Amino acid sequence: MQVKDEIQIELRKDFVATVEELYNAWTTEQDLKEWWQPMGNTLTGLVNELRDGGKVEYKFSTAEGAEAFTINGAYKEVQPAKRLVYTWNWKLPSPTVEDTDFLLIIEFASTGSGSSLHVIQEHFTSEEAVQPHREGWEAALQNLAAYLQKR
Repeated sequence: MQVKDEIQIELRKDFVATVEELYNAWTTEQDLKEWWQPMGNTLTGLVNELRDGGKVEYKFSTAEGAEAFTINGAYKEVQPAKRLVYTWNWKLPSPTVEDTDFLLIIEFASTGSGSSLHVIQEHFTSEEAVQPHREGWEAALQNLAAYLQKR
């Protein structure tokens, strides 16, 4: 039987960009606003203290400008352009959706022709919760690839 903390998502994707460009696209507000629109929402604010123990907070709004949701957490490990480990907590306005408490492990690597990204999201409480998150990550990584390719 699988322990609930063992339920996770794991994705890998290659990019036509240097590892530094990939890392910057993942961590800087200007870049994130260009490619990351979860569920069609817009990033309107970012706090990103890239250091062990540093705060991370993403604020999103709907197309109409209403508050959509916030994702916040704290960095447990920061190795620039190599590895980020941080908590990932969705704060949704709907009282019918419980808050989450995920752990993200993001690994950046150089490849012969560019770079690669390895994403692990841990601490799912059910298998049913995995699929929407997997679809969200797949869409986000496709958007990131398109963004980096056109730069």
